[in-house]
Amino acid sequence: MFNKAVPFVLATAMIVSVTPGSLLVHAETQENGSVSILYFNDGHEIVPVVDKLGTRGGVARIKTLIDSVAGDKIVAFGGDLGGGTLFGGVFKGFPMVEAFNKMPIDIANFGQHDFDAGTANTLELIQAARFNWITSNLTGQDGLPFGHVAPYRVFDKQGIRIGVIGLTSAMETTTQDGAVKQTGVIEAAKAAVDKLKQEHAPDLIIALTQQPVQDDKALLAAVPDIRIVFTEEEAEEQSYVYEADGGGNKII
Repeated sequence: MFNKAVPFVLATAMIVSVTPGSLLVHAETQENGSVSILYFNDGHEIVPVVDKLGTRGGVARIKTLIDSVAGDKIVAFGGDLGGGTLFGGVFKGFPMVEAFNKMPIDIANFGQHDFDAGTANTLELIQAARFNWITSNLTGQDGLPFGHVAPYRVFDKQGIRIGVIGLTSAMETTTQDGAVKQTGVIEAAKAAVDKLKQEHAPDLIIALTQQPVQDDKALLAAVPDIRIVFTEEEAEEQSYVYEADGGGNKII
């Protein structure tokens, strides 16, 4: 098991605890209360996986972890619940959406594998979900966010206002049917962050991304108002925390 805790301080103090397959971020201010942000991604299998690393994952384990965290919390999914495995290819993401509805989770970003069965299937996943999808850089044929989901979400918890944006790359590796377009990640992030700041003045802005860590580092360099990036997995057996901007911002 890998554990790491790092202080993350601006207007909001953050404590990050990482274990393989799970992440908890605890945010608090001196003037207000506190809120926990729980993040996971790549929900390709609904049951635990048994391999050389032992028994891992499964939606029941995620639900248990979520329930074990007391107090106000935001549960975020980083993307990829359809495709990517035989289970995903056969059931096209619907069992995962049903399970996530029951956890429940609060917000989800798209991964490219959520489009493996075509955009019509992705739209059905959106309709089946009782949680909020977001995308800041995927658009439909009308130029609006794909599926007419929000470009970002704002959570007000215990006096802490948290803005969340969603960014997805590598759309060239999924099914191409012309109904979804990947716009520039950095340009879209700048636009979403500017709008967030103007309309909501958040205490903290985070990004849910489906892109390589090197691209996350470029994102933080270009858009420093994003204080923490929750990214896609780099390895199945371990989670990582990277510091950017002299340690002020984090990639997890």
